[in-house]
Amino acid sequence: MFTNHHYLKQKLLDAERLRLTLKNENRHLEKEALRLAKEIRDQETQIQRKQTELETNQKELEKQKKELEKRKKLISYSVDSDFPKKLLIVECSPAGIRVKNSVTGEVYNFIDSADLTYATSITKFLKWAKTRDPQTEYFSLVITPGAFGYANNLDQELISAGFSRGREILPSNDSRIFEEEP
Repeated sequence: MFTNHHYLKQKLLDAERLRLTLKNENRHLEKEALRLAKEIRDQETQIQRKQTELETNQKELEKQKKELEKRKKLISYSVDSDFPKKLLIVECSPAGIRVKNSVTGEVYNFIDSADLTYATSITKFLKWAKTRDPQTEYFSLVITPGAFGYANNLDQELISAGFSRGREILPSNDSRIFEEEP
């Protein structure tokens, strides 16, 4: 009976050692699980931060691309500053007419977005143009291909009103000479 008791006691001690070993290992694994969970949260936070940064960068690049596309359409226009009259640059496009005072930089927009043609724009422009002084100002028509239909009539109206004028042809309907969009 002694051997059976001794055997069982030994088994009990072995089981207790195993229990303590497993308990320590479990504690260690729980700590490791917490550490890994924290590491995962930190990595997720980093990923989120990077994703936000990438989205911000993408928006900035898209903005720069749009700006570049606008600049591609922009055509430089030089003005002889020794000319005695002030230049009024008239941008004629399918949408209508805009004018830039080369001295002040002021832009006059005669485009009526509600008008499907440029008729209202022409009427408003001619009414305004006739209030200008032909002795001190002259017009230069800068014409897109889509405005050829009305540019000659506009030119004749300005001549009839006594204005000196110039003419330039832009390469496409997307081209423009003003920084601002119509």
